[in-house]
Amino acid sequence: MKFHLCLLSSLFAVGLLAQTDGKNYTAYPAGEPFKNVDVITAASIFGLAVDHQLRKQYEISGSDDRLHVKYHQYYQDLRVMGGTVVYHVNDGSLYATTGRLSRLEGTDLTTRISRAQGERLARLRAGMELLAGHGGSFVRPSQLKLTDIDLVIINQRFPVRGGDHFPAYVYNFTAGGGRGFPVDLDVIVNARNGRVVVAVSNIHAEATVGTGDGLYNRNITFPVDSLAPDHYELYDESRGQGIFAYDLSNFETVPRDEDNHWSSDREGDAAMLNGYHASVKFHDFLAERFNRNSRLVASVRINDL
Repeated sequence: MKFHLCLLSSLFAVGLLAQTDGKNYTAYPAGEPFKNVDVITAASIFGLAVDHQLRKQYEISGSDDRLHVKYHQYYQDLRVMGGTVVYHVNDGSLYATTGRLSRLEGTDLTTRISRAQGERLARLRAGMELLAGHGGSFVRPSQLKLTDIDLVIINQRFPVRGGDHFPAYVYNFTAGGGRGFPVDLDVIVNARNGRVVVAVSNIHAEATVGTGDGLYNRNITFPVDSLAPDHYELYDESRGQGIFAYDLSNFETVPRDEDNHWSSDREGDAAMLNGYHASVKFHDFLAERFNRNSRLVASVRINDL
């Protein structure tokens, strides 16, 4: 009996460490307790050092009473961009974790450019983004307001995982009002050499999550665009060159919803939701398994006839 118990313990430890060894799914034995807290400091179960924390971003309850709680990874009080793990809970017991965490012990977090130097570079890139489509016809670069600066940890191949980690500044610019479209833009600048890593619109981002019933499964979740309260669209600009749906029966408009719980009242709606959801998952699969940055691939349209 002792031999079997020790063997199970060893296998369980290997499974826990797998969350940081290239795999993004870990199963747990039945009855593993889960405590729903805002901050998890015992990240050593994933092979992480004591300087790591997991901080809750949000939680979602499914129609089957299962709970899914998403946490961000922090190292030495700095957020690790792309470091997330989701705890999947059924009746108070943890049955799986998904996501990817990074071991960062020994990472050099020295910054070589100041925040002011990085801001000048970030403003230049933000102005270029406006001209490229983020409301450039209505908002001038001089109207951009710097609302936040944050120091984070990022990897060389962000948003795809892989490569060495380094410190970076995240500059958040906003603008709006008048006839213009709202602007909420993050520009990430390498804090060692001043190179712009990426610029990301927070309006078209996965932070806004919709729910709905698809043709093949119920209560699926997917990223949506929210330009205003009570205004949600099946559009995700954060992946590749965009994943969005078109309603061909309504002058090719992007489908909209007021409460962000998408019904399937019309024929074809459920299939459209499944297609949109599958396109998001397929993009993430290519990024996770093959390090493929589909920003180089044409955008995906899901048509609702």
